[in-house]
Amino acid sequence: MSREIKLTKIGLSVSTPISLDPDLLAAPGTVNHIQIEPVSRNDESPPTVKQQQSQGQFLCKAGVSKGPRDLSDFNAQMDPKHGSSFLSLPHGTASLRLRTDFGEFILETNEHREVSVISHQMMATDHASASNDFVSRLNILLDSLSYEYSVPFFTTVVVVMDLANSFIHVTFQSPPTRAMLNSDFSGGVFEEMQPVIAFYREAQNSHSPYYRVLCYSKIIEGLRGKLAREFQTKAKMLGLQATSDKAIVPFHPDIPASMKSYVGKSVEDFWKGFLEKQYRDAVAHFDLSRHLNATLNVSEAEEFERFTGVSFVAELCARVMIERHRKRLELIERTLRT
Repeated sequence: MSREIKLTKIGLSVSTPISLDPDLLAAPGTVNHIQIEPVSRNDESPPTVKQQQSQGQFLCKAGVSKGPRDLSDFNAQMDPKHGSSFLSLPHGTASLRLRTDFGEFILETNEHREVSVISHQMMATDHASASNDFVSRLNILLDSLSYEYSVPFFTTVVVVMDLANSFIHVTFQSPPTRAMLNSDFSGGVFEEMQPVIAFYREAQNSHSPYYRVLCYSKIIEGLRGKLAREFQTKAKMLGLQATSDKAIVPFHPDIPASMKSYVGKSVEDFWKGFLEKQYRDAVAHFDLSRHLNATLNVSEAEEFERFTGVSFVAELCARVMIERHRKRLELIERTLRT
C-alpha cells in the first residue's frame, strides 16, 4: 500500500526544506511517494516532462540512521549531517566510493564519520523503476555490510532525481500519529489479554512490516483459537447464551485494492483466505514450496511495499479481534459479580 503526493512550488529545489502535513500522509508504517516538481519564479507552471526515448539518468540517494526517524520535514539534498549509523569510515575519510558486482555506490558521512547517506547513479526508464532497482541494490549492499560488521541499518528516506527533467521523487514510511492521553485512563488489562497487548506494542515498536505481520497474525491466531475456546468454556459454565459477535474487517481509505474485497467480511475469511498462507507463513517459514513458489526476500523493494499494506490491514483486524475479546471478558466479569 502507498499514497502518491504531488508537490509543485515556486523556487522548489533539492535544498528547499519541505514540511509535510500529517493529514496528507498514508497510514502509519505505510509508504508515501512524493513527486516534487520545481517551478521557476518566472513561470508558475511545472516544467514539461521530457519523454525518455529508452532510458535516462537518475541520481538515487538513501538516508540511513541508527533507528527509525520521524520524517516530518526534509530536503531532497540529503545532507549527510542528518543521518547516522553504527558503521564509520577510517580517519580522514569523509566519503568512500564502493565498487560492487551490482553497481557503484558513494558513502558519505556525518561529523562523527558515521555512514549517513548512500548514493548511486543509474539508467532507468522512469522514476518508479529507478527507485525499485535502487532500493533492491541498496539492500543487497546493506545486507552485506550488516552481516560483515554486525550492525543494523535503517533506511529513513529514498530520493530519486530525474536528471533529464529535474523532477524529484521521495519515498518514505509514514511516522506514527501523535495521540493525547485521556486523564481518566486506568491502564487495566485482563490477565489473559496481557500477552496479546504485549504483541501489539511489539508490532508498534517495529519498523519492519514483515515482523508486524507476524505479531498481528499471532494476535489473530490467539484470539480466534485458544482464547476463544477458553471464553466459550467459561460462558457455558456460567450458562451464557452463545454470542453472534462476528469480527468484521473494517473500512479504511488506505486499504490496498488487493484487500478491499474483504471489507465487511469476517476477519476469519481474511485470515483463512488471504493472510495466513500468503503472508503469515511466508514470514514464519523459509521453505514455502508446498503452497508458494519462492522463498520471501525481505530486501526486495516490491515485497517491502506489499507487506506494508498487508501489515496495516492485519493491524485493523487485530484491533477488531482485541476489542471483541475484551467485551467478552467484560461480560464474564459482570456475570460473576451478579
